[in-house]
Amino acid sequence: MDLCICAEIPDKDQDPILYNLVTEHMIHGPCSALNPQCVCMKEGLCSKKFPKKFVAETITGEDSYPKYRCRSPDDGGQCFSLEMKNGGGKKVEVDNQWVVPYSPLLLRLLKGHINVENCHSVKVIQYILKYINKGSNWATVQMKQDKSNTAGNEGNNANNPLNHKVKILNFQTG
Repeated sequence: MDLCICAEIPDKDQDPILYNLVTEHMIHGPCSALNPQCVCMKEGLCSKKFPKKFVAETITGEDSYPKYRCRSPDDGGQCFSLEMKNGGGKKVEVDNQWVVPYSPLLLRLLKGHINVENCHSVKVIQYILKYINKGSNWATVQMKQDKSNTAGNEGNNANNPLNHKVKILNFQTG
């Protein structure tokens, strides 16, 4: 599974292209003690459960989601120095605990943030519905009946069911 879905910073010398993509697009936060004002923080904890715990091998967790291999720097994991976006130039050391799971193939192809998870239980339905119903994918539409009525002209009568007109007044995407 580690070849299909990763949660580690690749070795810069072995794969510099993937290293640059991961460090640019697949690092969460940092949040928690490093940045307590981060938008993901709820009641002092990261709502996305970062930083992740170090794991030597990929295993299936109690909630049926895998816990992807996430090696510490002492066990061969990579790290790099990241300049905080809103930290006034402050640099922090980022390791595999901050990597969002990704597919190396899809990341190379799409060159952007793409969270990939292996769901192999009934929880997959919950996961899919979560993304289908995300606010940014919704459209807001308002429909209104055209009530224009010219006196004596029954062909344009708004009450005639054959002549109802509907206008889309507002269409927004997130």
